[in-house]
Amino acid sequence: MAAPATKSYRGIRFAKLTVRWYASLANRNSHEYHEQARQVAERAPRGSELLEVASGPGLLAILLAGTGDYTVTAVELSDDFVATARRAAAEAGAPVDFRQADASALPFPDASFDFVACCNAIKNFAAPVSALREMHRVLRPGGGAFVSDLRPDLSRRALNHEGKQMGMGPLARACSSAVLRYYAHRLSYSRSDLERMVAASPFTLHNSWDSPLFVTVELRK
Repeated sequence: MAAPATKSYRGIRFAKLTVRWYASLANRNSHEYHEQARQVAERAPRGSELLEVASGPGLLAILLAGTGDYTVTAVELSDDFVATARRAAAEAGAPVDFRQADASALPFPDASFDFVACCNAIKNFAAPVSALREMHRVLRPGGGAFVSDLRPDLSRRALNHEGKQMGMGPLARACSSAVLRYYAHRLSYSRSDLERMVAASPFTLHNSWDSPLFVTVELRK
């Protein structure tokens, strides 16, 4: 089976109301962002110039910048998300350079960054392999990338546990689980899908793994 190169559906359209809802959900689900920040920090050397691709409401970039260990730049296609992330960064006192940009056309010269992170987003890209090629292009030689997103076979048990951690009641957990499982099944990629995408890009696959909620690949240039 060939690597998925393009798809017509780009995921949920982020209108202003949706952006506010998603940002609120991200804040309630901040423990997952803290865990992703921890995993990125384990792999990105201190002092790195770090790029987050498709930063959404900006929580991961803000957490990484807040460590004081990195110079953080983040790009996001939605101008509403960029505005939301800039406000959140200002409130947190986190020095993140948020910019509006397409993941498949990053506005940076070759070899601009030491490490790239892309979390909870690749399922929404119209051309995921093109985005991987752009991430590779802007990395310096020897740089790494961390790409993680929801797995397509999300279980009710994993989502129910997640909902409890977020303080959701039974009805809210059931509704959230149904929506996430439906969209994850339609949009998300399996680990083998992501590995095929990596094989179609200039990256070298360093590691890949599944967790109850996510599939993750660790890449090298």
